Amino acid sequence: MVKKTGDKENTALLISEKEMQDRENKYVQHLQDVSVSCGYIREATTECERLDQEKAKQDHWEHFIRCDGLPRPYIPPEMRTFLAKKRHYQQFDCDHSVDWTLSVDENTILTQNVFRTDKTRNTMKETMNDHVGDRFENDITMFLDTLVKIECMLDNETEMARVSFETKMEIMDARKEIEEEIEASFDRLTYRIIRMDGVYMNSAQAMPLWPLGVTYANDMPSISGDCVMCPYASIKCSHL
Repeated sequence: MVKKTGDKENTALLISEKEMQDRENKYVQHLQDVSVSCGYIREATTECERLDQEKAKQDHWEHFIRCDGLPRPYIPPEMRTFLAKKRHYQQFDCDHSVDWTLSVDENTILTQNVFRTDKTRNTMKETMNDHVGDRFENDITMFLDTLVKIECMLDNETEMARVSFETKMEIMDARKEIEEEIEASFDRLTYRIIRMDGVYMNSAQAMPLWPLGVTYANDMPSISGDCVMCPYASIKCSHL
C-alpha cells in the first residue's frame, strides 16, 4: 500500500505491513462498534414498541372502567357525536334559561303567616340558581381531557400505525373542532351572563335601596312617617 505526500512532485511512499495491519484492525473495530450500537438501537426500539403497546392497552382499559363520557380518540365518529351532544345541551340551556330574579318579592317576609313562601333575593338565589358556570366548567374540562388523549395517541407510534391515513386526517379535523368548540363555549357563557346580568352578576359596591319616605341629613338616612314597605301604614315595623 502506498500513501501520497503533499509536495509538488506528488510522489507516493510505501507504508509498512504493520501500519497497514493497524489500519485494518481499526477499521474492523469501528465496524464492530457500529454493529454493537445498532444492536442497542434495535433493542431499544423493540422495547419502546412493547411499552407503547402496553400503554395503549392500559389506556383502553382505563377508558372502559372510568365511564366518564369522554370519546375514544381513535374513533372520530365518537368524537363528533360527543361534540354534537355538548353543543345541543349548551344551546338548550341558553334557550331555556329562566331569569329567577323576576320571581323575587321582598315583601313576602312582611307577614306573620306561618305558611308564607320566602321569595327574597337571597333565598331565591340559593334555591333557583342553576350554577351555569359549573356546567360550562365541566364541559370545557372534558374538551381539554379529550385533547390530551388525542395528543397522547398521536405520540404513540404503535397506536398510530394501526389506523389508516383517512382516519388520521379525521382525528386531526376532530381535534381542530374541539379547539374551536372551547372558544365557542366561552362565547355562549359570556352571552348568557351578559343577557341576564341581574342573575349572574353581583355588584361589589351596590347602593342600598332605601324605602320611600326616607330623607337624608348629613348623608345619613332619617325616616319620617310610615314605612311604605309594610302592607299597613299604621303598623310599626322594623324598618322604622
